[in-house]
Amino acid sequence: MSLISCGLLEHPVVQRCLQFLENSVLEDGSWPIDTNLTTWLTTLSINAFAANPDGFPEELDCVAIRNWLIRQQYRTVHPYTGAAPGGWSWTDLPGGVPDADDTPGSMLALLNLRRPGETYTEAERQSLQAAGKWLLGLQNRDGGWPTFCRGWGALPFDRSPADLTAHVLRAFQLWQDRIGLPAPAYAVAMQRGLAYLSKQQRPDGTWQPPGGSTTSLTMGGLGWEVTERHGNTYRFDQQGRIAQIVDLWGKELIVGYNGSGKIQLVLDAYGRSLTFNYSTPSILESVSDNT
Repeated sequence: MSLISCGLLEHPVVQRCLQFLENSVLEDGSWPIDTNLTTWLTTLSINAFAANPDGFPEELDCVAIRNWLIRQQYRTVHPYTGAAPGGWSWTDLPGGVPDADDTPGSMLALLNLRRPGETYTEAERQSLQAAGKWLLGLQNRDGGWPTFCRGWGALPFDRSPADLTAHVLRAFQLWQDRIGLPAPAYAVAMQRGLAYLSKQQRPDGTWQPPGGSTTSLTMGGLGWEVTERHGNTYRFDQQGRIAQIVDLWGKELIVGYNGSGKIQLVLDAYGRSLTFNYSTPSILESVSDNT
């Protein structure tokens, strides 16, 4: 839009931008916040598989994923933000920016791609050390971790949200458990982070949300509940699994699990249901509805 206001509507760069906007519009007329979350979704998937008692599926090529993930790490000063090397962003495309959510997520994935007791390569160790050094330099004075920039505090992305701080602490703790932290500075940073989290915890046990947040986290009858500004409520059971989704009109979507902890039934407010059938405790064989 800035180039158009300068009279450069016909410039090739502007035409490519307009074409991108046209191609990425959704069916409802809106645009997604991002069109590529490859790194974020990959690390989330790897860390979810790592929590599975059955481990990774045999067909999953952990070596290829590990090498791909290491290649996504920034090895030079970021050209847009000037961020030091070592972080990860949410995408493998050039428009990404290293942040304190994708970086610990990638560290966790890199650590989880090997079973406890396995030996980590020198490349993996160097990658973890570069990421750890970047996160050490990002930690705010209050002990928490911001999203992108340290110490400004005036913008939401520069403050220290509890979730990002906890994410970094998780990565550091697993690093400690699997390999060992490379310097005493990490233990000090973890102590400062834990102290920050303690200060952010409210009397009812929940944590103070970031400034400007419109989502609340409370303890309900089943377990934790997340309520969004527009009224949707997500209820989790004692195992941390989604159990109910209730919209602002009170209509419920209920999720049931089998003895292995897999989703077995999804039932909506109109009586429509999906039943998930498994050939083994970890392999989904079919999904059937009641229509």
